[in-house]
Amino acid sequence: MPRIEKNTRYDPNDRESILRFAEELTGTTLGEWMDPERKRTFKGKGQFGQLLEEGVFYIGTNSESKPDFEFTNIELKTTPIKMLKNGEKVPKERLSLSNINYKTINKEGWEGSFWNKNKELLIVFYLYEKDKDIYDLEILGSKIWTYPEEDLQIIRNDWRIITDKIAACKAEEISERDTAYLSASRKGAGGEKDNTKQLCPEKRAPRRAFALKPAYVNSIWREVVKAGDTATERIFADPGRIASRTIEEEVLSRFDRYKGMLNDEIWDMLEDSPRPSSKHYNAQIARRMIGVKGTKILEFEKADIEMKIVRLQKNGVPKEAISFPYFDYIEEAGLTWEESDFYYRLRYKRFLFIVFDIKDDGTYFRDAVFWSMPRSDFKEAEHVWRLTTERIREGRMNELPKISESRVAHVRPHGKNSSDTIEALDGNKYVKRCFWFNASYIGEQLNRSGTNLE
Repeated sequence: MPRIEKNTRYDPNDRESILRFAEELTGTTLGEWMDPERKRTFKGKGQFGQLLEEGVFYIGTNSESKPDFEFTNIELKTTPIKMLKNGEKVPKERLSLSNINYKTINKEGWEGSFWNKNKELLIVFYLYEKDKDIYDLEILGSKIWTYPEEDLQIIRNDWRIITDKIAACKAEEISERDTAYLSASRKGAGGEKDNTKQLCPEKRAPRRAFALKPAYVNSIWREVVKAGDTATERIFADPGRIASRTIEEEVLSRFDRYKGMLNDEIWDMLEDSPRPSSKHYNAQIARRMIGVKGTKILEFEKADIEMKIVRLQKNGVPKEAISFPYFDYIEEAGLTWEESDFYYRLRYKRFLFIVFDIKDDGTYFRDAVFWSMPRSDFKEAEHVWRLTTERIREGRMNELPKISESRVAHVRPHGKNSSDTIEALDGNKYVKRCFWFNASYIGEQLNRSGTNLE
């Protein structure tokens, strides 16, 4: 079992003692708890967690498949929280759980490879501040996390999707976009030296670990700050149904019966209220087809799925580009690519495109497609972002990337009107702008997904 030194601060074999001690950490820092002789520097990610384990909980470094507090079946984890410009605190990244051994994972099964170590988590949240010494970072709170049954079913499906690829000797094809709540995240810098052998000895694949996705971690964090879920409607009302279907399979099956139907016909089938005349009519119909009415869907929030409406013109080209939230000029110019919201959305989000045809006699529902940006297009998106921040820093506010500069994305206004402005580095105010996917790029991606737009 993991080695825990004798420590009068708490009893590692007593659940309540562990929880009380974790609660005492709230509002303090590592430096306030650690003996000076225990302070040391770790390289790379995870240093806060290692210091907390060794210098505060007195848990020796280990890589065992058993939880840190074996007699109480609790695994200790830490995760950083970042503060947004509006003051909101959100998880900075996914929560890494346990390493994946390609050679043994399917022999060990669910119980041995994941569940035994991660059945119950004690998660300690701390405030990430870029320029602050690690010993001075504030501990914001902690939470014992036991997975709700409906979440656990989805996580088991995620585990199965990952391990099926490993069993088929396709570990190199694993993607974090394959799954909903639980991902197989890359370990290391991502180069050839971080590849390892898989079941087929002639094939290698990136090292990976199980991790809870940022959006799912956010649902846990919201319980810590007692914010509650922002969504009240579910896709799966019956947890037992999740065992046989993934979120995506369930959602797409609900659209099948409506393909080719006129929007007004769909509305009359599903809703007895008058048809709305708002610009959000298509989005309202899409939600009705899924089986919900509100804009917030619990599984979508936890899996970071974002619905986008695509309206096709007669020539098969999307009528509009797809927008993202506006960015703060000053803040954006000071970020790295990996810290930007645009990067986060492209890296972690799964988009649900709801596709409609605009015809002379009305708008028809064509198809629903789940989509994530292909890895091959990431560099181009990064190029657009770098051009944007470079020109902001140079004061070239009227020269932000146009549609003609990239096949993937561009920047243009996103304000309510010309008076909806925000300050830039030169002290002047400019209309709010955001990144947009080019309409032609969305059409290209839909064709690649199998949705023929001809």
